[in-house]
Amino acid sequence: MKYVSTAALIASLLAGQSFAAEVTGGDIQLRYSTFTGDDLDYDATSISGSVEVGFTKQFSVQGDIGFRFFDNDIDSNYLTLHGIGHVSDATSVGLFVGREEFEGFGETVYGAEVGHEFGSLSGEAYVALSEIEGADVTLLGISADYAVTEAFKLGVAYHNVDLEGFDASRIALRGEYGMGGFSVTGEIGSGELDQSLGGGSETFIGIGLKTTFGASRGSTFERRSLFELFPG
Repeated sequence: MKYVSTAALIASLLAGQSFAAEVTGGDIQLRYSTFTGDDLDYDATSISGSVEVGFTKQFSVQGDIGFRFFDNDIDSNYLTLHGIGHVSDATSVGLFVGREEFEGFGETVYGAEVGHEFGSLSGEAYVALSEIEGADVTLLGISADYAVTEAFKLGVAYHNVDLEGFDASRIALRGEYGMGGFSVTGEIGSGELDQSLGGGSETFIGIGLKTTFGASRGSTFERRSLFELFPG
């Protein structure tokens, strides 16, 4: 009888937790970018969304989905799932796994991330591992944003991909201006592809629209995918 009562209590608690799940935030973004030179000559448009579900104050799950369309008719899409632990009101850590498809190729990404808020300043960093056609891939990134006013944020972001010694990276200055439930985003930066891969370094510019729901920041973490390296 003791074990039956204990099992019933555990089941009751689990049932209570399932009903406690609620959407805490998310966002939808539409972005467009173009390089200004000839070495990396392409335009890209992307649409992506995130939604985060909180199960307790300390634990939540975030899902991302995105589609990117290049002007050379090459497309990519990805789906990512994050398990997030909220260490405090200011600090969150997470583990994530994502799947990306690109013109018949597919790769799975596994990684860890951390985010922290310092008053008006917020930042996050991640590192991830993957494999493409038997080649090991390492991804890493770091970003920071400063709320200049309630409506305007200014930030910087850096992303890098290393494919067994072949590097690709981008660094950008970005801004976001909120108007009601929508924001206009913009960025200017530099993208670089290893010369041995036929690339170079070029300046790019981008613009986008974003709508956020739930928490003021939307979802806890930014998108995680190989093609987030590319503007757009």
